[in-house]
Amino acid sequence: MTAIGLPASDQTVAKRIGQYKAIEAKLDAMDKANDLAKAPLLEIKAMLQGYFEQVLTQTGAQNIATPLGTVHWNTRTTASLEDAEAFMNFVTSTAQFELMDRRANATACRDYAEKGGSLPPGVKLSTIRTIGVNKPAAKHAKK
Repeated sequence: MTAIGLPASDQTVAKRIGQYKAIEAKLDAMDKANDLAKAPLLEIKAMLQGYFEQVLTQTGAQNIATPLGTVHWNTRTTASLEDAEAFMNFVTSTAQFELMDRRANATACRDYAEKGGSLPPGVKLSTIRTIGVNKPAAKHAKK
């Protein structure tokens, strides 16, 4: 008897493995079919994001609100280490542990650079802007 109280035979286990593998194969096929079905929509979405980027850039706007929703810039700053040893030496020698998580803390490093005029040693700061589209604000919602 097995731990779950059923007799275990090689044939039963083999049959269940076959069923399991068949289900995995069906799920994989469904995922691939879904990816194929989504591809044209994802392409159109990317084109629309490019359009929104162009409009926001040309107008200098941070956002544009319409009755159907608001397009806006999303900004995310990341900090990566070009020289981890130099960065860790700096953090430990100056006791500025707020500059790091398990990696360089992007917000603290950006603030440090804004105050001091340069990044901490070993840090590279990157800012990524993406497009976001929100639901309409209450004042623009259709009644």
